[in-house]
Amino acid sequence: MVDPTDREPLIRAFAETYDAASELSSWELVEQYRRVQAYTADHPRKGSAAVASALDLPRSRIRAWVDSDGRPDVVRGIHTADANGWFDVEWETTFGRHLTVLVAWIFSGGSINDAYRPAFAVTPRTQGFVEVALETMGTGSTVYRNDAENRATELVPAADASVLGRLLVALGAPLGPKTRERALSLPGFLTVAPEPIRLVFARTYVVNRATARDERPTTPLQLAEERRPAYRAEVRALFESLVDGGAVRGDAESYRLTESAANHLHKPPL
Repeated sequence: MVDPTDREPLIRAFAETYDAASELSSWELVEQYRRVQAYTADHPRKGSAAVASALDLPRSRIRAWVDSDGRPDVVRGIHTADANGWFDVEWETTFGRHLTVLVAWIFSGGSINDAYRPAFAVTPRTQGFVEVALETMGTGSTVYRNDAENRATELVPAADASVLGRLLVALGAPLGPKTRERALSLPGFLTVAPEPIRLVFARTYVVNRATARDERPTTPLQLAEERRPAYRAEVRALFESLVDGGAVRGDAESYRLTESAANHLHKPPL
């Protein structure tokens, strides 16, 4: 997904997070559902047999769409996301900035499981950022695992969790565990996003990953990344695009931010 402000490609990328149905892709199923809805709007008295014949579609597939309130799961997901306004992304709006925070959080301090449910690891210092972002999305939040020993406190959406997770994946967030063996890449939308949005992403990343090096004032922050070199190079390039005079020192799994980078990037995301 390169440009999330382009509504129809975003909806399609969202739809493609769903498993294909029989011989159809999830998007083809959406298109057929739309055809059926458009036809029945013009021919409200026709039943599923007549509609199937007119559109040359299997009656078994569309019967519930015509004769009752049935819809494919992918269509239900699209309707839920659309009702929440999640396909109406605009750069540098409150919604756009908080959505960027959530995508960046999955890369830097969160995960999306195989059921598409996102979880955001937080500390007392960072919890408020996620709470506000999820409130802006309309899902609210629930604290999960806040008393488990040796496990990070996590915030999860209180409503529409899997639908939000699919949206984040459509925007480029990784599904499943992030390991050294996995080829990760930063979201494509960062290549076209305006600088304030890229700055929100970078600051979210730093607030989650950076640790202080008080004894090293020229490189006061360190980030540890057990990731492939190509991915670390992408992160480094993002930081350096936002800081004049160089942002990063070192290219190993533990690299350092310069003083100027720390002053610019180690701030609240919003």
